[in-house]
Amino acid sequence: MSVSWTDEQLKAMEPGDGSLLVSAAAGSGKTAVLIERVLRRITDEKDPRDLNEFLIVTYTNAAASEMRYKLAQAIEDRIRETGNDRRLIRQLRLLPGAQIMTVHSFCHYFLRENFQALELSPDFKIADSSELALLKESAIKDVLERAYEESEQNPGFLRLADEFSGMRGDKPLEDVILSLFEKLQSHPFPKLWMEEHRLDFDGAASVGETEYGKYLMGRALKTVESAEKFISDALSKIYGYPALTEKYAPAFEDDLAQLRSLSDMLRKGKWDEAAEFSGGMGFMKLSAVRGFPDAELLESVKAARDMSKKLASVVRDKFLLKKSSEAETEQRSVSCIANELFRLVNAFDEEFSKQKRQRNLVDFSDLEHFAVNILCESYDIKTKACVPSGTALSEASQFAEILIDEYQDTNEVQDLIFKLISKKENNLFMVGDVKQSIYRFRLADPTIFLQKFNTYKDAGEPGENGKRRVILSKNFRSGDSVLDAVNFVFSYLMTGTFGEIKYGEKEYLNKGASYVYEDGEPYKTELLLLSMKTPENMQDTEEEELSKAEAEASMTAERISRMLKGSFMITDADSGEKRAVRPSDIAILLRTVSGKAQIYKSALGARGVPASTGAEAGFFERTEILVMTALLETIDNPRKDIPLIAAMRSPLYGFLEDELADIRVNERDGDFYDAVLKSAEAGNGKCRAFLDDIEEFRSCAVTMSVSRLIFHVYNKTGALGILSALPPGREREKNLLTLYEYAENYEHLSFKGLYSFLQYLKKISESGEIRKAPENASDAVTIMSIHKSKGLEFPVVFLCDCAKQFNEDDLRGRVLMHPGLGIGLFRKDEGGVVEYPTLLRSAVEES
Repeated sequence: MSVSWTDEQLKAMEPGDGSLLVSAAAGSGKTAVLIERVLRRITDEKDPRDLNEFLIVTYTNAAASEMRYKLAQAIEDRIRETGNDRRLIRQLRLLPGAQIMTVHSFCHYFLRENFQALELSPDFKIADSSELALLKESAIKDVLERAYEESEQNPGFLRLADEFSGMRGDKPLEDVILSLFEKLQSHPFPKLWMEEHRLDFDGAASVGETEYGKYLMGRALKTVESAEKFISDALSKIYGYPALTEKYAPAFEDDLAQLRSLSDMLRKGKWDEAAEFSGGMGFMKLSAVRGFPDAELLESVKAARDMSKKLASVVRDKFLLKKSSEAETEQRSVSCIANELFRLVNAFDEEFSKQKRQRNLVDFSDLEHFAVNILCESYDIKTKACVPSGTALSEASQFAEILIDEYQDTNEVQDLIFKLISKKENNLFMVGDVKQSIYRFRLADPTIFLQKFNTYKDAGEPGENGKRRVILSKNFRSGDSVLDAVNFVFSYLMTGTFGEIKYGEKEYLNKGASYVYEDGEPYKTELLLLSMKTPENMQDTEEEELSKAEAEASMTAERISRMLKGSFMITDADSGEKRAVRPSDIAILLRTVSGKAQIYKSALGARGVPASTGAEAGFFERTEILVMTALLETIDNPRKDIPLIAAMRSPLYGFLEDELADIRVNERDGDFYDAVLKSAEAGNGKCRAFLDDIEEFRSCAVTMSVSRLIFHVYNKTGALGILSALPPGREREKNLLTLYEYAENYEHLSFKGLYSFLQYLKKISESGEIRKAPENASDAVTIMSIHKSKGLEFPVVFLCDCAKQFNEDDLRGRVLMHPGLGIGLFRKDEGGVVEYPTLLRSAVEES
C-alpha cells in the first residue's frame, strides 16, 4: 500500500550519521514514522540491518506491545507487496526477540545479564508499591531512632528535628527526608549531587558568583529590560507632542536612565551594587498636563510608566532582596540543617537498600541506577561528562540504532543510560513533543528535550554538525475546528518563560488531512465561559470549588440537553449518513473524575439525560471490607473508638444505635472500650459475647499468621455467610476471599504481625491498586478522565474543568529542590517564631 509521506516525515526516516531529534506534534504520525524508519533500515540495499540490532524504547509496556504489533503488520504488508522476500521473512521471525521495551525492562534485562558486577542475586524480584511503602516506613523509623540515640554527639540533628518535627511526632521530618530522597532519584548519582550542593552553604564573596545568584540576576535583567521597553515606547509617543515633551519627558528620561544603569550592573554581575541601586530607585512625579486633546494617548503613556514602576518593584522585592553579606549570613545559619538533612537522606538510602537486599528486592529506581553504575566508569558532576565502561562499549556495539519514543518524558538518569549505550551519541533517534510532557511529577525532565531542540540544527541546514532536528507539525488526526482552537489558545498561553517553550509558527498544529464537510463548513469549536468571581478574589476555597463545579456542570448539561432536543446533526461513523446526535455520541472529559463526575451526572439527570460516570469504586470502600478491617483494627487495638464501634455496629454483632448510646451513658469517662467492659461486668450479655470474641481473636493473633487469623474470624463470626447475604452476594464473597489472599501475599513478603498487615492494606488503599469494573450504560453521555481518552471515539466532546488554578503545593514544601541550584530552606528569626525564605529558596521558587 502506497503512503504519501510529507517532506518532514521523509527527513525523519532517512538514515544518517549523528543524532536525530524529531519534534512530533500531536497526531503527526510519529509512530508510523518510527516504524517506517526501522523498515527502511532493515531493507536498505547498501547497509541492511537486522531487527535484533535495534533498541526501541517506549514509555509503557502497553506502548511496547502496540509498537511490536504495528511493526509486525508493517513487515507482513511489505512481504505481500514484495512477494515473500526472504530477508523480510527472517525479520518477522526475529521480531518476537527484538528489544522493543520500556527503559525499565531494558535495565531489568541488562542487570540479569550483568548481575555479577553488583552485589545482587541473579533471581532478584521487582518490589510492588505496597512492599516498598512498608520498607520505607521501617527504614525511616530505624534511621530516626538511631539519630535520636546519637543526638548527644550530633547537636545538628536536634536542631533539624526541632525545625521539622511537630507536636504530633516526627511525621513532618519523615516526609521531608522521603520527599528529598524521591526527588534525588532523578539524578544519576544522588550522593555526588548532595556532596556538590553542600558547597552552596559555605558562602561566597558575592551572591552574583553563586548559581542561584546568577539565576536571580538573569530573571531580574529580563524584568528590567521589559520595564525599559515600556518607557522607551512611551517616550517615542511623548516626543511627538511638544506639550507632553515639556511635562513628561524629563521624568521618563530619568526613569530610562535609572533602568539602563541597573541593567548594566546586572549584565556585569555586580550583585551588591545592583541590589543597593534597586532599593534606592526613585521616580519623579509627573507634571500636570491640562487640555491635551488625546486623552487615550495620555492614559497609555501613564499606564506604561505604572507598569514600568511595578516591574522595578518586582526586581527589588522578588529578585534583588539582600546584599551578599546578608545572604551569606542566612546561608551559614541554615547550612547545619541542610547538611544534616543530606546525612539523613544518605542514611535512609543505605538502610532502605539494606532492607531491599535482605529480601532480594529492587525497585524501578534501582534498575536505572544499577545500570548506570555498571555502564559508567567515571562522572563529572559539574560538566555531566561520563566516561563509558568496557561493559558500556560492549553493549553499544550491539546496536545499529537506539530509537526512543516519548523522549520528552525522559529523566536525567535515563538519558545518561541512552548516551552510554550509544555509539558516542551518533546513533540516537529521539522522538517526542515537549508540549505533551505530563510526567514531571514522576521526575521527567522536559528540559533535556528542550536543550536539544534549541541547539540542534534543522536537518539539511548548513552547520548541523551531525546533530539534527526535524519538526513534524502536521496533524492528521483532527479537523480545522480543533486545530484552529488549539493554536489560538496556546499561542497566547505558552511562552519561553511560561510553559518553557514559545508556541510560535513552528509549534503550530497544521492540518495534515483533508476533511470533506457536507455543509461546506466545519463545525466551529465553542468556548463556553462562565464568570464566577472578580479577579480580586482569585483564591479558591473548598466551597467555591464545589459551587464552580456545580455551575459548570449545569451549564454543560443545559448545552447537551439543547443539542439532544434540537436538530444538532452528526455523520454516523458506520453508515456515513447524517443523523441526530444521541447521548452515547457525547463525552465529557474532566481533569479528574474524583468528586466531579457525580456532579455532572446529577446535572444531566436533572434534565433527563442518562450518563455513565465510569466511576471505579474502591475495593477498600466496600461494606464487607470496611467491616472486616474495622474488626481487625479492634483485634489489634480495642481502644480505638471508631473501629470498635464500627465492628459492634456491623451485621456481625448487630449492636443498635440505642444500645451503643446506653453503653456510653453507663460510662461517660474513658474510651468506649472501658464503657463496653463496664456494661459486660454489669450483666450485658451482648457486650460479654462480643468481648469474649475479641479476647479470643487477640490471643490467636499472637500465635497465628494473619491469614489463619482472618480465616478463623470468618469461621467464628460466620462473616462469609452473613456479609454475602447482602446483595450482590457473590461479589461480596469474592472480595472477602481477596482480603484473605492479601494476607497470604503479605506473609510471602516476609512481613509479620497484624499491625503491619493493617499498614500494608492502608498503603495499597492509598495507591489505588484495587478497582472494580466501570459501570456500563448503553445510550448515555460518558463522563471520564482526560487521561483515559483523547475523545477521538466520540463525535461530540466537552472538555470541562479547564479553569483549575495551578497546583502550587510543591512551592509550599518546607524544603524545595532544584537540580541545578540546590535546596531552598526557610530561616527563623532570633526568637525562633517568624520564618522567612532564604535567598536560595526564593531562587528555587522562581525557577
